[in-house]
Amino acid sequence: MAGAAAGLRDFFIERGFLPIGRESYPVFKAYDTGLSQFHELTATVSTIWAFGFDALYRIIDGFLCSLWFYKSGAVYFAIQRPPRGAGPGAGGRGDESLRRLIKVLRALALEAGLPALRIWAVDETLLAALRAACPVQAEYSPDYSEYVYRVADIREWNGGINLNKRNSLKRCFNTPDVSLRPLTRENFAACFTVEDEWCARQDCDACRAFAGCAKDSLKNMEEIFDPAVYRGLLLYAAGKPQGYAIWETLGTGGGGSGDPQGGPEGDVPPRGTAYVYFAKANITNFNVYLYYTMAKDHLQGVEFLNNGYDMGKPGLRTFKKHLSLHTMMKKYLVTVEDE
Repeated sequence: MAGAAAGLRDFFIERGFLPIGRESYPVFKAYDTGLSQFHELTATVSTIWAFGFDALYRIIDGFLCSLWFYKSGAVYFAIQRPPRGAGPGAGGRGDESLRRLIKVLRALALEAGLPALRIWAVDETLLAALRAACPVQAEYSPDYSEYVYRVADIREWNGGINLNKRNSLKRCFNTPDVSLRPLTRENFAACFTVEDEWCARQDCDACRAFAGCAKDSLKNMEEIFDPAVYRGLLLYAAGKPQGYAIWETLGTGGGGSGDPQGGPEGDVPPRGTAYVYFAKANITNFNVYLYYTMAKDHLQGVEFLNNGYDMGKPGLRTFKKHLSLHTMMKKYLVTVEDE
């Protein structure tokens, strides 16, 4: 970490911020409300990827405030509202609570010498609340907005628009000696076999320049993997691991809207969202097979699937867009202006 960034990080640690790591997972887990939540703000993603950003966090008046140091030199905050039932302002209610929080964060940003208070991963509901609380500028990011699907659409894939996906599935079904096995702590090492083969075809420096090493994040995932929390599949072909997927379902425990963009609390019964944290196949078309099997055999009763963002990568964008997209969860970078 560069000297200036390290000094900035020390400044926030002196003011009560703590490093984000696997040990902070229980803290972040309390804020996993699901349904309208961004993939990258889940407890799992925050704690297994934070090492790539030297990230910090602090709870201020019930809000979970994290701080991310990008390799570009940019410094962004992220705000997660208090869990439902946690008191005043819980679940995103209460403009006054948010106004007080922004005042605190803005003062910290100015004291630290940051050019402005910039808040990343803002959804449309939080954006509306921020606009009501203070003057802001919002920049929409299509590259980092998140892909959401209805599980039933992936399970069915009917009609001419899905012909290519059905043909891909036929090729998978007709490939000899293919099997899928549940992922467990005992066979988790097979995921690294898949990663090693995938990494051999990638530019390691390019991956690390973005956020860090996916294989390192997978190691962190292994540390927290609990079959009572996560589900996973291992794909074998000719006896060799050739793919895997790991996901978690959130939002089925009470409260919230069935709309992935959010909505009034308690307006419909909770229906859940599956968050896919890893999905990779080293054989062409077999990613389709993984998602289809996941939806068909493992996500009964779950309505939505959040597949994260595409980082502006053309191949990834094409795949995610044509997986039967239901909606994009729009993501904004908000800059708080002088009052």
